Amino acid sequence: MSYNDRNNVFKGSAQRYSKDSFVRELIGKVVKITLTNGSVVQGRLIELGMYDVKVQTATNQLIILKSGILTVEVL
Repeated sequence: MSYNDRNNVFKGSAQRYSKDSFVRELIGKVVKITLTNGSVVQGRLIELGMYDVKVQTATNQLIILKSGILTVEVL
């Protein structure tokens, strides 16, 4: 891989994060998130980061790392 090819690869990575599986349209919707450890979190999606999401549950706010998410269901 040449130096110019390497630059083109990194240019494309910025676009990859803007077209995330969690689209910004889901903010404000109620979601059911199954985590990799088997537990389930249900609440309103408040914020969306590159590596994490913030969910408002009935009792508190949670910050969940995307790497720990198995499935997301929009309710």
